[in-house]
Amino acid sequence: MGKPWKCGDCGKGYTCPSRLEIHQRSHTGERPFSCCVCGKGFTQSSELRTHQLVHTGERPFTCSVCRKGFTQSSSLQKHQRVHTGKKPFTCCVCGKRFSQLSNQQRHQRVLMLVGFVILDFTVLQRMHRSINLSESSEESLKSALKGFFISVSYFLLYNHNASDGD
Repeated sequence: MGKPWKCGDCGKGYTCPSRLEIHQRSHTGERPFSCCVCGKGFTQSSELRTHQLVHTGERPFTCSVCRKGFTQSSSLQKHQRVHTGKKPFTCCVCGKRFSQLSNQQRHQRVLMLVGFVILDFTVLQRMHRSINLSESSEESLKSALKGFFISVSYFLLYNHNASDGD
């Protein structure tokens, strides 16, 4: 089955009109469901129900291992990977595995950024070879490029190992 209900603003398609209506609120800014305690508005009634747990302190989803409580079942599922050791998200560049999608995405963004920087370094090296420089200028350029590459290497090492969260 296709997606016959299309958004007039962005063209995104939906299989049912109620989903389109919810989506259109992202364009209009409409938030028809308001919290009676703090006044915060929401695009969907389910978001409001989840939010209201903040005020009641209720945490209906509990980890069977450590008894930690969560307001959403998806948060509990993410947490349970701490106990199981599951890492279902894999970096397509280096194969490193992650327990949370957000950590994998951040890791890949860093690798992509470093890849662009290394590519720039390669271009600089080619430019250096194509220009006739005096020996002292050549040495200072080589020194600068070496320092640049060392900085990139430390950046990659730190972001590849220390800040992945997995």
